[in-house]
Amino acid sequence: MVAEFLSRLLMILTLRCEKASWLISESLDRKLRPHEWIALRGHQLACRGCPIVEKQLRLIRRASHRLAILRELSLSHSSKERIKEAIRQAERN
Repeated sequence: MVAEFLSRLLMILTLRCEKASWLISESLDRKLRPHEWIALRGHQLACRGCPIVEKQLRLIRRASHRLAILRELSLSHSSKERIKEAIRQAERN
């Protein structure tokens, strides 16, 4: 029990970008455990790059979900292209 607590505390205090990126990715698929969430948020307060990685991963996830939906629709090619362009425009804004 004490060893597990110390292990979690060590993670919170020493989280590196590689592990933070992994946690960001994991957070898109599941709810992080409290010590993971605290470690990630604390790391992101001190790191300039990892918040950007999170934003990029969230963008990729949204885009891939939208493309999957488009593939399921039985629209003409030109209609799909117009929708894709509208998505790109919305992402830029």
